[in-house]
Amino acid sequence: MGVTADYIGPLWGRVNAATRYMVLHRAAVLGYGTTFYARRPMAPSCLTPGSIMSTSSSAYSAFATLLAEAALPISPAELHGHLLGRVCAGSGFDQDEWLQAAGELLGGEPGERLGAALGGLLGMVQQDFSAGEMAVVLMLPNDDAPLAERAAALGQWCQGFLAGFGLALRSPSLSDEADEVLQDIAAIAQVQGALEDSEDGEADYMEVQEYLRVAPLLLFSEFGKVPAPAEKPSLH
Repeated sequence: MGVTADYIGPLWGRVNAATRYMVLHRAAVLGYGTTFYARRPMAPSCLTPGSIMSTSSSAYSAFATLLAEAALPISPAELHGHLLGRVCAGSGFDQDEWLQAAGELLGGEPGERLGAALGGLLGMVQQDFSAGEMAVVLMLPNDDAPLAERAAALGQWCQGFLAGFGLALRSPSLSDEADEVLQDIAAIAQVQGALEDSEDGEADYMEVQEYLRVAPLLLFSEFGKVPAPAEKPSLH
């Protein structure tokens, strides 16, 4: 159970191949597509009026600027992972609870702009889970960033996910499948700096992203609270 020696590459090999197959298969059974969205999360300027970041900036860079005001250092990847971990553990989509949890993570109540961006991020995650056909969109540096920077952010995302999931989980037990997924995510969190800046390294990085975009769906199907669809306006 968990990560085995069934290696597929220096980074991707940390993930159990049998678990990867199980997760992808389970996602298909649950009705989630395995053709991943190419889009990235919107930059906070799309979510908050008056943001200093332009709409063409990546969400990662925009949140990095906003998070600079936080008392405790945290990367956008870790923040987003924490949110997804909470949601997959069953915390639901209550904005006040998320802002309170984010405040504890950031070392204090977020300012107006950051608070609005955090609320917008939660709303976007809720919309994705409500859509039914989706894969998790990870908040990571743009693809033109150095591979080492992207791999480090990937590890931080995993650390945030595990922390958020652990803090929000109320179930006394895990299924074997959920336990294996969590072990795999924990293994990926430890591989920062293990990638070579090469075609093989890029391929391993993309494979791990593929896994992490689908693996949380299994956890959400077991523990998550499916958001209610938005009410359609009535016609008079």
